[in-house]
Amino acid sequence: MKSKTFKYPSSDVFNAVVKALKSLDMDIEEKDKNNGIIVATAGTTLLSWGNSIRVKITPGAGTSKVSVESESKMLQISWGKNTDYENDIIDEIGNHLG
Repeated sequence: MKSKTFKYPSSDVFNAVVKALKSLDMDIEEKDKNNGIIVATAGTTLLSWGNSIRVKITPGAGTSKVSVESESKMLQISWGKNTDYENDIIDEIGNHLG
């Protein structure tokens, strides 16, 4: 799991997460803005049967903490792909926030 706090309100961060996941070609399965949860999937590759990704946004005083967790759907060994997805999502959220 990877977390980062952004100096933006949770509604802005939620929208940035949605944009980030779409720009990374991930499929959004569930969006719950009231609870700050987004569930997505990443596609199958040569090294993976795909990944389930859960993003949780926790509002703070003028900030929002984003926690990203990626889990392999089939394999017990992620070959580092889970960490790659988590880092890519955090970086892309920052890009969309400016």
